[in-house]
Amino acid sequence: MEKLLTRTLVTFLVFFYLAEIFSQQPAAQQDTSVWVVVRTKGKKAFYGKRLYEDSAYLVLQTRQFDSLSVPKNTIRSMRQMRTLFDNVHAPRYFAATSGHGLRKGEGSYDNNMLFLNQVSYGLSDRFTFGAGFSAAVLLDGPLAFWMTPKYSIPLKKDKITLVVGGIHGQVLGGYEVDNYTFSATYSQVTVGSRDANITLGAGLLASNGQWRTPIFSWAGTIRAAPRVALLLEGYTFEDYGSRITLTGAGLRFMGRRVALDAGAVLSVEADYGAFLVPWGSLHIVFGRPKI
Repeated sequence: MEKLLTRTLVTFLVFFYLAEIFSQQPAAQQDTSVWVVVRTKGKKAFYGKRLYEDSAYLVLQTRQFDSLSVPKNTIRSMRQMRTLFDNVHAPRYFAATSGHGLRKGEGSYDNNMLFLNQVSYGLSDRFTFGAGFSAAVLLDGPLAFWMTPKYSIPLKKDKITLVVGGIHGQVLGGYEVDNYTFSATYSQVTVGSRDANITLGAGLLASNGQWRTPIFSWAGTIRAAPRVALLLEGYTFEDYGSRITLTGAGLRFMGRRVALDAGAVLSVEADYGAFLVPWGSLHIVFGRPKI
């Protein structure tokens, strides 16, 4: 157990340094916009991109307003902030997806807890296709692989998005009981922008072609700083008549192309009580969106 924990810690440290390396893009690709925090004499605060400034007005672009004019004579202080780059990691929470899918020509690699791997690609701005496999076979576990199509329907651009999708896969083990197919179909609604949103979902789980149990999910994120976001993700479902609820919370440390999640998952089950397990995820975005 100590060796496994040591290897896990070393791996996450390597991932962290990779994130720092890969997040540094060439200067020509960086967003050179200046982001500022403005505090007025009326004790109001504005955070946004500085668009224009003269002797009379300061014009900002904020998350609420495309153009906000602040009279210079009302400003008490102004402080420059770090660049707020585009959040390309918005399509995924810890493991579940949000309504903000990959853009056309954009791809991602996601690794959860070292063993769960998936590559996804944006075939269009609305349709994302993914395929993955589990590396638990390295620890004498079963081999699993799956595919995950997802279609996003924007009801209100960057504010409300409806998602329909599914997963279909196969598990191969050393014993006949370990060989089975699994499937799920689901729908989600995501409310909010790429930097702050919540997602509610519902679906059905199936094994060997038999639809057995409904599953309900919830997730959310908020960008607390230019490179840090808060994450929440949870599920509730029944397994052989026992209700299981999983709730995960943690932080996302993100660069322009690479993000590392660290958190914990609370599992509550009627037969086994509650216990807490650590969780870690790595996300790498590649390719360029096709405009």
